Amino acid sequence: MKKLILVAAAAPIAMIATGASAADTTSEDLEITATVLPECSLADLTPVDFGTLAINTAAGPDALLLTGTRQDNGQNTWTSCNYAANITIEGQPMENQDQENTGPDAADFTDELNYRITWRSDNGNDFLQANLRTVNATTVTRAQNGAFHNNAIVNTALVTEDNPLRPLSGTYTATATLTLGAI
Repeated sequence: MKKLILVAAAAPIAMIATGASAADTTSEDLEITATVLPECSLADLTPVDFGTLAINTAAGPDALLLTGTRQDNGQNTWTSCNYAANITIEGQPMENQDQENTGPDAADFTDELNYRITWRSDNGNDFLQANLRTVNATTVTRAQNGAFHNNAIVNTALVTEDNPLRPLSGTYTATATLTLGAI
């Protein structure tokens, strides 16, 4: 009789355990999202001053023409975009701030000086190089293939072959703009 009581007492415990493990389960997927806005950044650039330009001071057919090319040492500027973007250089020739080319021999002289700007990645691979020559154009744009982050190099030069006329005396200035932006 003792055996029957133990078996009878164990039966309700087994039913309780079996009932609890047979309960229905449920699950739900949780979608997680975030947004990163498109962003480009360009570090500050230092102004370029070519100083006093050399001209031919000897009498003769080449008198008063520019002699020699001037080029800055280049400057590093962090150039970064987290998407495929354009790099653009815009600039007009430098203009004489002191006088206009209106004299009787104006065809031999100029009140503008052309320059060149090259913007390239420091390793030559991270983005496509852009080259502006104001003698040919006032804007150049290069569409980049993807995101980039590079300590780029910007070189500025004043080349005699881009300036075949005699420059009038005076101070010449221009402002060039380097832009990163949407394609």
